[in-house]
Amino acid sequence: MPLWVYFVIGGGALLLILLFTLLMVLKKKKPKIKIDDEYINELVNCYGGISNISQTQVDNGRLKITVSNLSIVDLEKIKALSSGGVFVTGNTIKTLYRVDSITIKTAIDSMR
Repeated sequence: MPLWVYFVIGGGALLLILLFTLLMVLKKKKPKIKIDDEYINELVNCYGGISNISQTQVDNGRLKITVSNLSIVDLEKIKALSSGGVFVTGNTIKTLYRVDSITIKTAIDSMR
């Protein structure tokens, strides 16, 4: 093969590597949500307060909270805080958050 073919192949490979690297650098990172007392208190208030939460579980990465009175739960605000929607079955609310559900569960359990 002529020498120029090797240069074309090598240049193409180098170009692909540079493009991949550039895409990785420019890729936007998802904003991290800080799990602090204020965030946990906001979540608990959405569920109607700590006295309304009767059980917390983590099910396949989703936070599963059973409440005593569903009518005082602010589902719209929970939807705004979640990343994967809110699913309600009876008095059980399953929600997927952008942060670790186990961390949220542990924080809520420590308040009870």
